Amino acid sequence: MYSILLAAALGGGSSLPSQDVGRELADLKRSVEEMQKEQNQQQIDALKQTINELRQRLIEQRLEALYRAVQELKGGPPMRSPAPLPAPSLLPRTLIQVRLPAGATFYANDREMPVSSTNPVFVTPPLEPGKDYFYDFKVIVRREGKTVIRTKRVAIRPGTEVRLVYEDLKEESD
Repeated sequence: MYSILLAAALGGGSSLPSQDVGRELADLKRSVEEMQKEQNQQQIDALKQTINELRQRLIEQRLEALYRAVQELKGGPPMRSPAPLPAPSLLPRTLIQVRLPAGATFYANDREMPVSSTNPVFVTPPLEPGKDYFYDFKVIVRREGKTVIRTKRVAIRPGTEVRLVYEDLKEESD
């Protein structure tokens, strides 16, 4: 008798409650999968950081051994190695914003830089703090059948932002 009542109670209603439960279970499953992906990405990021730290430590150890070996070859008193540099990922970079005329070719230190707009943005490699770096930037553009070239030597400080504007490119430099 109880089974008949249970079957009637379960079977007599619409299928909406079971569909709702199915949707809720699917949503819950997606949420769990997303959380697992986030946790996996966090673990991957932590492992990458650990790898970078271990690489830096190994480099420092090898440099220390090289400094000692050089000093032994010179026959002098033990040489102290310089203070280690911060890990490359921690060194500051410089943001370079450029305003170019349409169709211009842009070079940094004689290396052509691909540009996809008239306002490209570049980031330098990691730079040692407290030092000045110099970059030679060049723009080449054709104007009225003539080649116009502009070169600028720019002092760059790590962790700063540099803006270069090449608007007046009318003179002939050929």
